Amino acid sequence: MSYLYKYRPVNKKSIEILIKQKLFFAKTIKFNDPFDGRLLPRNFMSELKELGYSVNEDDISKHESFVSDRLNGYGVLSLSRSCKDILMWSHYADSHKGFCLGFKDDLRNFFYDFDCPVRQESVKYENEHPFRNIHKDWISKNRFNSNDVFFDYAEMSVALLDAAITVKHSSWRYEQEERIISEVDGLHSFHAEALDRIVLGMNMSQENEATIISLLGNEQWRHVRLYRAKRGKAALSIDVEPIEDSKSCS
Repeated sequence: MSYLYKYRPVNKKSIEILIKQKLFFAKTIKFNDPFDGRLLPRNFMSELKELGYSVNEDDISKHESFVSDRLNGYGVLSLSRSCKDILMWSHYADSHKGFCLGFKDDLRNFFYDFDCPVRQESVKYENEHPFRNIHKDWISKNRFNSNDVFFDYAEMSVALLDAAITVKHSSWRYEQEERIISEVDGLHSFHAEALDRIVLGMNMSQENEATIISLLGNEQWRHVRLYRAKRGKAALSIDVEPIEDSKSCS
């Protein structure tokens, strides 16, 4: 079985995930990658023009408001398919002083208390601007070529939005990122059954470890299995081992 992992430092917001059963969906403007979730149709067309391409800016620019309004309003929960990535432990879990929450693969089905749709997408990693292929398909009529003008317009709007919110540069490939996307940003409540495991960082303090173990003593978390990250044997890698007869982490 595969899982979705959230790397966290030990701080007030992280501890509140286990106290309040809420996960934070961030606006894309908060992401640490200045390209991620900030690519807009109008800018793309203007940049093509500056590079000497002959373009009709209305081709894609007319979808500007659809894309920008949703990027400004949507919330994104970023997770990883791996709990053993060296860089992610360093960058997102306070150099192994933090921990890694392991959720069930269908986490999107465990949110409640809000009416807005939630969907899950795997991040795609590319080297070129993600709008380029969409523009080429429009010019060549490989896509957006039905007899229904409204359908073609809607299909391009959705394609541009998906590209803006689910495509990152290939240098981020190591993250193996999975995104859960909501039409509303902020805190979203989830059922306790969604959390399957917690992996403790190898540099976590005894005090913070005791705090995590104490929280898992609450009734709603009794099912959660606990693991500890450790150095791989004779290798520059990370392994995880169960604590108190837990099964090994995948």
